[in-house]
Amino acid sequence: MFQQGFKFYLSDNGVWLTKQAPSQFLIIK
Repeated sequence: MFQQGFKFYLSDNGVWLTKQAPSQFLIIK
């Protein structure tokens, strides 16, 4: 998933956010 070139980062509220990622790469915890 990280090899796809998408940028993932952890926001202040503890939710993983991403840019330039399609919905199938989004993970809700």
